[in-house]
Amino acid sequence: QFTVDEDSACAPLEVNFTNSSLNANTHFWEFGDGDTSSVLNPIHTFDNFSNNNITYRTVLRSSNEFGCIDCDSLNLTAIPVPFANFAAVRIDICDSGYFDFVNRSVNGTNFLLDFGDGTTDTGANPRHLFRRSIYNDTSYTVTLTASNFFGCSQQISREVTLPVRMVPSFDTFPIQRVCQPANIKFNNTTSNSLYQVWHFGDGGISTQFNGNYNYIVPGIYGAKLVAYDQNSCPDSFESFASVEVLEKPRANFSYNPASPKAPNALVNFTNLGEPQGLNYNWDFGDGNNSLLEDPTNLYVDSGLYIVSLVVNNGLCSDTISKPLYIEPPFPTVDFTVNDSEGCAPLTVQFQQNTINATSFRWTFDDGVQSTLANPAHTFTIPGYYNITLRATGPGGTSFLVKDSMIRIYPNPVASFAPSPRTRYLPNAIFNLIDGSGGAVNWQYLVSHDSLPQYVYTFNEANPQFELPVSGYYTVRQIVENQFGCADTSERLALLYVASEGRVIVPNAFTPNADDNNDFFKPILTGVLEEGYRFQVFDRWGIKLFETTNQEEAWNGMYMNKPAVMDAYIWLVNGRFADGTVFEEKGNVTLLR
Repeated sequence: QFTVDEDSACAPLEVNFTNSSLNANTHFWEFGDGDTSSVLNPIHTFDNFSNNNITYRTVLRSSNEFGCIDCDSLNLTAIPVPFANFAAVRIDICDSGYFDFVNRSVNGTNFLLDFGDGTTDTGANPRHLFRRSIYNDTSYTVTLTASNFFGCSQQISREVTLPVRMVPSFDTFPIQRVCQPANIKFNNTTSNSLYQVWHFGDGGISTQFNGNYNYIVPGIYGAKLVAYDQNSCPDSFESFASVEVLEKPRANFSYNPASPKAPNALVNFTNLGEPQGLNYNWDFGDGNNSLLEDPTNLYVDSGLYIVSLVVNNGLCSDTISKPLYIEPPFPTVDFTVNDSEGCAPLTVQFQQNTINATSFRWTFDDGVQSTLANPAHTFTIPGYYNITLRATGPGGTSFLVKDSMIRIYPNPVASFAPSPRTRYLPNAIFNLIDGSGGAVNWQYLVSHDSLPQYVYTFNEANPQFELPVSGYYTVRQIVENQFGCADTSERLALLYVASEGRVIVPNAFTPNADDNNDFFKPILTGVLEEGYRFQVFDRWGIKLFETTNQEEAWNGMYMNKPAVMDAYIWLVNGRFADGTVFEEKGNVTLLR
């Protein structure tokens, strides 16, 4: 038999066994967890890694030298113990100091987190904010106690360290009013920063410890300092209205007219300085002054003057000076012509009446110029012409343009054609066909080339007439348009009147190869080649021969065989040179 000091406790259960067996000299222990022992009074630890109680039955076997054995047993209970564990996770290394605590305990039902800053939390996975020091790093010892419903518990402690808290700042001051460009210095009073970036409000930046910046663009600007701690976490400090940069006055002006002329040249001055709303002080260079923004000044004499303008905004100023030249008077241009309109070609005499000029340049609007004082110019192309006279004198150059001063009328174009050119007597009738352009009146002169007494005049556009005498005739056309302009076209030996046209046909021929009267064809006078046809038929109407060539004759053959001696019918068609159409027919006797 035996006893124990504790039969039930949280694992690991450590039990002290006391052997109270009698008359035994050998002992053997079986602890129920696989372990054994032969020690008289053993000490044994029982584990429990499960979620439930585990009961171990321990058996003691005692024996003597005689081999006698006795047994005793006892149930021992190991209660499960939770395994405490947690992780502290920084949410954002750059935040105020928040940590998420992740509970990784096993077999625990109740938890208590002691954050080491005087606060606790019983949640399983709480979030906690630790205070950060502005002087040094801060460490906190966090302890987790995990327990279960058996009353068993376990603790674990871990250290949480937060880096020193950075506080960005710089010296501020009342708003400064300065003129552009302005250099402003900012004193950085930040502690515990690793590096920094200055933002000066106009897009400019700097990474120097103390800001030193040139403001160029006018405006009101605030400065912002973004500082970064040892973990490159940013924080910022901003002054919203540190500097007012005034736009530096920029003096400038223009004057009108650009080239003032004496005498009594009134000049308008326009302030072009920036910005608006400045103070102005003008010196016109002739002893006159003005405080107006856009003044005027009357210059009595020509010459070179230096005009100065001073502008200021009460803090800054600027000055500009420009030369102003008052020129002598311009020439006064005028001119006349002896004739302003007519038929091409028209020669016009120009007369200039200009004063204060020493040289001249005429432009006649047809690509031609002249530098004569009073030129004459011939215009050849119809149309309106703008005449320009540019005169130059001591006071410069001026010009005068007289629009459409000269008008040149178009000429008609004479042109005609005969129909026909040749006729035979009698009835030698001709037509003249007008091809002119722009004509309203016509006259034709038809004259015999050898007999000058035969002259004929016609006043219509397309005359028809008959010529009674043979020979060549020259035709002249004279046309006139609505402006009275004329043109002439003459064509020499244009018309021909020939004697009467004739067709003579033999009445017999002897094609016997004796070179005498071997061929048969008409003898023609005044017959045109075009439209000519000569045919021969037998008495049965069979065509034996046909040609359109006036030189070709019938040789008395038909289908490569000599035609029989007989009487044959011939037919001749054509047109005489005067256009008259004829048809002749008759008989011819073939003799062999």
